[in-house]
Amino acid sequence: MNSLSNQKLMSSREIAERTEKHHHHVIKDIEKMLDELEIPQTTFRSGYLDANNQKRKQYLLPKRECLILASGYSIKLRAIIVDRWMYLEGERSHLQSLILNKPKDWVKTFPDFLYEQMYRLQGQSFDKRKNKQSWVGHWTNKYIYRTLDKQLVKELKEARSKSKAKSVGAFLHQYLADDASDALRSHIEQIYGMMRAAKDADHFDSLWRQAFEHKDQLSLLMR
Repeated sequence: MNSLSNQKLMSSREIAERTEKHHHHVIKDIEKMLDELEIPQTTFRSGYLDANNQKRKQYLLPKRECLILASGYSIKLRAIIVDRWMYLEGERSHLQSLILNKPKDWVKTFPDFLYEQMYRLQGQSFDKRKNKQSWVGHWTNKYIYRTLDKQLVKELKEARSKSKAKSVGAFLHQYLADDASDALRSHIEQIYGMMRAAKDADHFDSLWRQAFEHKDQLSLLMR
């Protein structure tokens, strides 16, 4: 799946949701298509955890395979998938317009109470005087930045790598334009509330998946 990491992808679950088809029917359609194209199913196969925390199969398709799949559907369903891809492709240019070439002055954006909840869910105590553990960065990227937009971390890192300010340790959020920064703060508040309601890390992950699956919060929060 490494070769797919920088591509826009559409999951079989999203296809099922948008076309109002049963997911297992979409799975069968995809596997039949891949077999006929002589593409190993493992190329696009992935997994996810359902509401009962059970691992289930799904597929993540790039544009070409997604449109080939849609060609076997009705005109109405094809239009739904084509419209979605047009939105996804236009989304990147919009996302790039929200990212600055140079970092803004640092302003505390991730509050300590958020980290207190992160550590609680991991069964640990947060001490702001100590360096944060390595898993905190993974959680921040997964549950905050990538929930706003799946490509956000990549675009922010590219902006930082091109900026001479990278040598002074600018944080990713310093490259967000003001409107996007406001959306980030709103999303942090949502994630904080969800963390407070969760019993442990697994419970939080389940709540997060139910709330944010197939959603790009940045677009929603900036409407």
